Amino acid sequence: MTFAELSNNTKNTLYSIFFSEASKALVYIFINAFIWTKTNSSISLMLYNIGLFIGLPIAFYINGLLVNKINFKYLYGVGILCKSLINLIFVILGIVNNPVILVFGLIYGFFNGLFWANRNYITLKSTNKNNRVFFTSTEYNIETILSLFIPLLIGWFITLGAKYEVYSKDFAYIIIMFIGFILAAISIKFIFQTDLELKLRPKYLGIKAETDWQIIRMYRILRGIFDGFVMFFPTLIILYFLKEEGILGTLESASTLLIVVLTFLIGKANKIEQRHKIYAAQAGMFILDTIFLLIFFNPVSIILFKLIIVINKPFHAIAFGPIYMNSIDKKPEYNSFAYIADSELMLNIGRIIGILIIILVILFTNERSALRYAPALLTIMQIPLIFLYVHLNRKYRSLLVD
Repeated sequence: MTFAELSNNTKNTLYSIFFSEASKALVYIFINAFIWTKTNSSISLMLYNIGLFIGLPIAFYINGLLVNKINFKYLYGVGILCKSLINLIFVILGIVNNPVILVFGLIYGFFNGLFWANRNYITLKSTNKNNRVFFTSTEYNIETILSLFIPLLIGWFITLGAKYEVYSKDFAYIIIMFIGFILAAISIKFIFQTDLELKLRPKYLGIKAETDWQIIRMYRILRGIFDGFVMFFPTLIILYFLKEEGILGTLESASTLLIVVLTFLIGKANKIEQRHKIYAAQAGMFILDTIFLLIFFNPVSIILFKLIIVINKPFHAIAFGPIYMNSIDKKPEYNSFAYIADSELMLNIGRIIGILIIILVILFTNERSALRYAPALLTIMQIPLIFLYVHLNRKYRSLLVD
């Protein structure tokens, strides 16, 4: 399979993904950095992400109500354009207090959810069993390349401009968010060049939550607690101690490179009997990483923490992803979107709980203690995940031989 052999719909979807991923690489990482620069408050950064995680599942539900009435291309366009626009408005206004941060996070999360709900459908309908592997590989390569170079370039763009007084940090952030908005607009153009149509009328309500799905719900909530922590905590801890966007961008790029290498190495482990070993490896590495941070709480351990924590993502995806997707495949086709939306709801509930735990630790201790001890607390809370995974892994094996 080559790119030239793909249909026009598939090519345009990949073009759209390129520009949407470029916009994402600009916007999400550095909107967190902008909030920290303005407030120097861990609570403020967490409130933005709480708003984000509340808005995401709300959007999935609203999209389910709208998708049968409004063309999904328009919903996709509104989602990606508005999620970029809202952060551009945020940095232009420069009004940074906790209520405003929470509201902007909620709005961003809603439009981000609207974007993802329809992007998932577009990806599904623009691919088939013959080109899906090639498409997914190309999509991952696009995301990886952009994640390697954009954070590095933008981080030093902010730092060096302010250092040599060429422009202020505030002006740099406005430029970054504006470019992200333009890239989002270009992404929409390619989606409207497809002739995709909504043939299946999806249902978002009335799922039958059997015992196995209840276990997946519990797993997603507990994983969400960890996920909410991982999505912004490394950025927070780097900015708290190293206080420079250039270093943040460099570490983001280095982390992505590490993911590329590890994903390539473990990608060959596609036998089901190997997945529990992969799962054990990702859990063990995070525990060791947390212990190292707990004992050696200094810039070196922080950089190592950032680099090692990203290993968890590809390892967990390979270990749990097939189990999750297999469980969706066993559901009625007309209701598959409902199960995906339900799963997203559970995941984001967990993310909110994870952030609230860190906030409570900060309130009862202080920021420095929270940054040091919160990873250990969250690690202990992940122990039930192991038992849930063992059960689901056994169930997955039995389904394979049915």
